[in-house]
Amino acid sequence: DYIIRNNYEDFAQTAFIGKNGEYNCDYLVKKSERAKCVAELNAVVNKVKAEVEKQKLDSYQSELYIHDYICGVTTYSSESGDLQYTSYGALVLKKAVCEGYARAFALLLRSIEIPCVLVNGESQDQGHMWNMVCLDDNWYYVDVTWDDQSLVLHSYFNATYDMIKSDHALNKKLSDYDIAELDYSINFNYFTLNLL
Repeated sequence: DYIIRNNYEDFAQTAFIGKNGEYNCDYLVKKSERAKCVAELNAVVNKVKAEVEKQKLDSYQSELYIHDYICGVTTYSSESGDLQYTSYGALVLKKAVCEGYARAFALLLRSIEIPCVLVNGESQDQGHMWNMVCLDDNWYYVDVTWDDQSLVLHSYFNATYDMIKSDHALNKKLSDYDIAELDYSINFNYFTLNLL
């Protein structure tokens, strides 16, 4: 979730890169703050990873723990400037928009070797970002942002396309993966496992 590029006078091209619509955007922090930001983000990633390992969670349980962790610590907010679009905003500043939630979820899952990609599109007539996660060679949609309400919901936890399409429209050109070629299942859908 972070890169280092050329230096500008008092900024290092740091840390956070992502897409906003059709455009690639670098979110810059001051050069003097770069090492601190990276260390803070890595500390959260290592803490979550250590907790997953300590509890000896399987892939599904690890994914659920990370989903609920992000919902528990992050508040939907656009108050953190450009960093609201990053995993740093979601995990360190604890304020993010949908892109920050999705990037944080992907970063934490990838840190424990669970495949997770970003998905771009629209929801509620606005640009939106969420994730797809692979468990046992099947892909599921996860929208941590919409699950982060006054109570942690699981309405968008390991949903199929049929489950999510009523209020999520995919933009295949802006997503990380060729969605058409993926295998889907309901085996790890939250409600399949917990309510049936």
